[in-house]
Amino acid sequence: MEIDLSQLPISQLFKDYKHRIESKSNRKISLLLETNEIVNYPAAFYHSNDNCILVRVNPGLEKDMSIFEPIIAHEITHGYLKYKCKYGFIKMNPENIQLAAKIQTMIEDIPVQKMIADYGFIAIPPPIEASINIQLCMIKSGMPVGLIYDTWSLVHNIVLYWGHIKYIKITEKQRIILKELLDELQKRCPNEYMIGEEISNMFNEYDVFQAEGYSKIMLKIITKWNFPFHYIVE
Repeated sequence: MEIDLSQLPISQLFKDYKHRIESKSNRKISLLLETNEIVNYPAAFYHSNDNCILVRVNPGLEKDMSIFEPIIAHEITHGYLKYKCKYGFIKMNPENIQLAAKIQTMIEDIPVQKMIADYGFIAIPPPIEASINIQLCMIKSGMPVGLIYDTWSLVHNIVLYWGHIKYIKITEKQRIILKELLDELQKRCPNEYMIGEEISNMFNEYDVFQAEGYSKIMLKIITKWNFPFHYIVE
C-alpha cells in the first residue's frame, strides 16, 4: 500500500526536501508501506526502480515523524545520487545481496548522510543513537564482537563511524560516542580496524562527494578484496 503523505503530519522541511529530490532527479517518490516487517534497521530501504524513487517502509515507522522523516530523507537521497548525480551501483544478486549492500552503503551512506544533515535533518535520530550506545556498552563489557559481527559488518561500521565524525553534522555527544566505539574496535578487532582504516584513507585520495570519486573508491575496494560484484555506471 502506498503511503499518502498528505495524511501524515510531515514538516515543511521534509516537504521541501521531497520536492527538491523529485524535481532535480526527475523522478516521483513512491513510499510503499509493507504489511510485514521487511528489515530490522533502518526500517526502510531504497529499492532501485526505473520509473520512480521507490522506498519500502516497515509498518509503524509512519507513526513517528521524528524518525520517519530523517530515515525516508536518507533513503530517497540514494535515488537522487543515482538518477541526478549518476553515482554507480553494485548489481545485487540473491547470492551476494547482503555483502554487496554492506559494501555499497559503507561508502554511499557518507554522502547521503552529509546531504541530509546539511539540509537540516538529524543525521542520527534518538532511537539510532540509543542503539549505538547499547553497542558501545556491550563491546566495553567484553562482548565477543567477532562472534556476533562478521568481518565486513565490522568494517562497514568502522568506516561509517569515521565518516560521521569527519564529514557529517552530529552532536558533540554523538561524536564522543563514535570515537569511543572506534577506540574499542581498534583494540578488540585490529584486523577489521586496519581494513576500515585503509578504506577510510581512500577518501583522502578520491572525492566521495562526486560520482567519479565515489566510483573510484568502489572499484578499488571491489578489486583489492576480489569481490564478485558487477559495478554499473549508467
